[in-house]
Amino acid sequence: EGHELFAHRALLSCHSNYFLELFLHDENETLTKKQMYYQINGFEHLALKLIIQFIYRGSFLLTLETVPKLYLAAFQLRIETIFKACSNYLCE
Repeated sequence: EGHELFAHRALLSCHSNYFLELFLHDENETLTKKQMYYQINGFEHLALKLIIQFIYRGSFLLTLETVPKLYLAAFQLRIETIFKACSNYLCE
């Protein structure tokens, strides 16, 4: 709570249907502003930070501590690649 993370809307939308739908609803307002701020509740800061890291770098480190948080966030944000990676990690 109270943390800021920065990411490009286009990249978030490419990886997450949640963000795609969120930004489509704000399309008219978005076109007039360079930066938009969204308050997203119900997510662990670390999970969102790792998701953004994955979107930009294409990888992140899965650990016993981070997988449950990432798994839940990826499910809620509908990010299939991260959800599958966490599922595979949990099955090992």
